[in-house]
Amino acid sequence: MDHFNALLTNLSAIPLKDFVLIFDGKSKEFTQLRDVLNLPEILEKLQSITFSNIALIQQFYEKIDFLLTVFNFYLLSEKKEMLLKELELSKYKDFSSQIAAKTNLLNKLTKNLNENKKRLSYHKEDFYNIKNQRDQIIKNINSYKLEIQKLNKEKKDCFNQINKITRQLDSNFPTEKKFTDPPPNKGEMPSKAELIKSLQSKAKEIQYEIKQLNSKIKSEQEKLKNITPNFERLESDYNSLISSIKNDEKRIIDLKNELEKTLTRNRSEKDNKVDLSKIEYLKPAKEIEKELREIDSDLKTILPEITSLDIENPQEFSSIVKVISEFKNSIMKDIKNLKTGYDKEKLLSIVEKYRTLEVVKGELEDSLNNFLALINLKIQFKLTISQDLKNFYITSKIFRDNKNKLNFEELTTPEKVFLVISLYLSIEIILNSQNIIFSNLFIPNEYNKRGSLYRTIRKVLPLFEKDSDLKDFNLVFIISNLEMKKPIENIKIIKINQ
Repeated sequence: MDHFNALLTNLSAIPLKDFVLIFDGKSKEFTQLRDVLNLPEILEKLQSITFSNIALIQQFYEKIDFLLTVFNFYLLSEKKEMLLKELELSKYKDFSSQIAAKTNLLNKLTKNLNENKKRLSYHKEDFYNIKNQRDQIIKNINSYKLEIQKLNKEKKDCFNQINKITRQLDSNFPTEKKFTDPPPNKGEMPSKAELIKSLQSKAKEIQYEIKQLNSKIKSEQEKLKNITPNFERLESDYNSLISSIKNDEKRIIDLKNELEKTLTRNRSEKDNKVDLSKIEYLKPAKEIEKELREIDSDLKTILPEITSLDIENPQEFSSIVKVISEFKNSIMKDIKNLKTGYDKEKLLSIVEKYRTLEVVKGELEDSLNNFLALINLKIQFKLTISQDLKNFYITSKIFRDNKNKLNFEELTTPEKVFLVISLYLSIEIILNSQNIIFSNLFIPNEYNKRGSLYRTIRKVLPLFEKDSDLKDFNLVFIISNLEMKKPIENIKIIKINQ
């Protein structure tokens, strides 16, 4: 009773230990339930591990950021080299009308290609939006059809059961030639008839669901019909743009090859062969010089961040390999921090006990609300943990008439007495105590109110008589020093004199 009285100390926030110890070990189902009390310790350690992992991830991001800066340096250096070649070619272009004509065409094709890609980027979003809508509608239709197949099978099963029961009923009645046989069991036909009625009702409900699904299919098909013209138009436009882009890309490649051959033929032998495969199109010399200045500025900004690299030899990757190797060694050194430090089987056992606790909490809430409904109250339990992850609590919220939120202290004295006694009875029910013994000596004096106590007994007794889940429990009330002024129906009273 000490654990029960501990619950009553603060019903708004019950320490998990007090709650668990009421049920721990009371049945096979609740064996070692107290193991769940180790969960805060586990959570605290997991939090520490998480913070450690966050620090490790931060280091990882710093290394990645460094590597990205290095790769950006190499890309800018390569782009600068290409621009220098392009600048040379741009200046040379001015001296050749044939080259100028080809480069002008190359620029126009590139401009047209970029415009088509831009249009495609806008068009692609519209096309995939309507495509996704269409795919979802088709998916919904197929889903509804599968559900109808499932329901038809269930309906068929209902009728098969009806036919089976009907055949059984027919076999229970004698024919005219066997009128001397004993009559059928009077209690059997009504139960079979009720079962048939139940199956017919279920079949009717299934048919209604099928009808609703068919209605949904019709609605989805109408939607599909409405968006199909727009989808086909957008699909045609999208494919047309893709085709145009591919054609322009091929023409640009061919034109670059022609331009390269022309340049190779006309340049002096001392000049190197120019590779145009990575040049989008030939820009004016002033524009190229402007880009080169911007790249030089970016490289100047990056250099202080990569002092460990061999700047004079950009193709030397040994320094990058060293950075990656150091980071790998750092991860392997701290890999133990990623472990929980708990035996897997033990941790799974605690989690399973926690699930059992959640079930117990739900059963207690349902049982208690079964009683509280008699006085228009309702309670909700919630498992919470303190911010420091060290303590679990079962917190409660009480509602009057399903709307007014209260705490336990705001209840009237009769409501408090009713809730306390109902809580005791609910705990005994969950523990499956066939003989439930309650005494006013089990509860604190502040709830020993004669009128409220007897009113509570009068209210809960009919529930044990009517509720099929409660009728097998035997109730014994031991009331001390509280006179019963008005008899209670359907209860056997034994008065024990001092």
